[in-house]
Amino acid sequence: MSETNRERAVRWMEEAWNKRNHDVIDELMHPNCEGRLEDRMIKDREGFRQARLELLAAIPKLSITVEQVRQLREGHHVYMTDDSRINIAGLRADNLEYFARSVAQVVAAY
Repeated sequence: MSETNRERAVRWMEEAWNKRNHDVIDELMHPNCEGRLEDRMIKDREGFRQARLELLAAIPKLSITVEQVRQLREGHHVYMTDDSRINIAGLRADNLEYFARSVAQVVAAY
């Protein structure tokens, strides 16, 4: 039985972004894909790899699962991308402790 679109999308986020598995790009991405990543036009897998590496280097992430990200959103109102990238500059001194406790609680539950 083939993967559903949702399963494939979760796998993509987990493997390509969270685990930084480069091999999954060749497996799941069409060789002549076209699209946008941030403000860059992507023309193929190699273009995606290049843009992805630059993005991964520039934006910190927590390396938590897609399900944990959803738990943070739904249960704690902590918002980030599915690959757990978050704008650290958006955290304020008065909500930093809440953020840390929320992440700790969700991670400890898994």
